[in-house]
Amino acid sequence: MLQRTGPLQMAVLAILVGFSIFSLTVIFSKWSAFRGARRANSRFLRAFRKANGLEAVMVASEQYRPSPLVGVFDFGYEEVERQVKTRGKVVNRIAVERSLQLGVSEELAKLERNMQWLATTASVSPFIGLFGTVLGIVRAFLDLSQQGSTSLLDTGDDRMQQAQFIDGALWGALDTAFGSTPVSALAWFEVTPHLQ
Repeated sequence: MLQRTGPLQMAVLAILVGFSIFSLTVIFSKWSAFRGARRANSRFLRAFRKANGLEAVMVASEQYRPSPLVGVFDFGYEEVERQVKTRGKVVNRIAVERSLQLGVSEELAKLERNMQWLATTASVSPFIGLFGTVLGIVRAFLDLSQQGSTSLLDTGDDRMQQAQFIDGALWGALDTAFGSTPVSALAWFEVTPHLQ
């Protein structure tokens, strides 16, 4: 199939292969990060539930540092500690809730880093593939016109030879369309569950 693919179509295929490699890299890194965060969160929650006080949790949290829950806990603990130092007790629970919400949004931003690239890849790859397909079809018809024939029914040429030529040229055009499908599908199926 690739023998009749032109240089511009090969460039489109190279771009799609680049998008595929980049998407797979992001997918596997995110998969690893989410799996590690899930494990660290469960270990931190066990330590949190067994601890006698917030100070004990703070000391224990250092060993669970990659856990996103540790980051959220740090935000809340800093606010509680600030209020206890200034007033002797927790007075403003709304401030503690805001600190926890800020911690959650910061940890989510860390976990969602590079996800927008997958969404972009899922959106753009089909159009890049379509561009390559159109280029290939235009090339096929240009090559056909250079042969001096405008119809498959032209009696000056063997019809089977023309059909084989068109078949090969159009397959070269469709290479890029087939190349864009896995790229966009991989990126789309990785991004979609995380948008909700």
